[in-house]
Amino acid sequence: MTNKNDISLIILTYKNKVLLRLHNTDPLALSIQSNSKKNVWSFLSVSREKNKTLKSSIISKVERETGIKLDGATLLLDAGTDAYNKHIFHASLNDDNVNSMHRVNGETLQFFALKELNQLNLTDSTKSFIETNDSIMQGL
Repeated sequence: MTNKNDISLIILTYKNKVLLRLHNTDPLALSIQSNSKKNVWSFLSVSREKNKTLKSSIISKVERETGIKLDGATLLLDAGTDAYNKHIFHASLNDDNVNSMHRVNGETLQFFALKELNQLNLTDSTKSFIETNDSIMQGL
């Protein structure tokens, strides 16, 4: 039996906007051996760290990559394939979170209103989640 990889997306929201990161490649596309797209926006992605839960992996990676200290994250969706398990989490940010935010290595992070998302070049995983989970997105 092959071990599945646990891949999580974290949707961070602030004042009815979602935080996206500009990627040179789609992180899920790389993990499933498909062609990757360049210069695309996505939710933050996290792989489960060894000896950590998914939530603790998310919290530590978000802090490491953005400077944002999350109190927690809510699981929105579990999905997957034979190769990986995909989990979608959400956390609401406050003014303190946003004021402490930093970019690692010149990385581009930006908040977008929901109505702006369909105008962006998104990773396949981010686009798929938005298209198939409109009610979840509207409820954030």
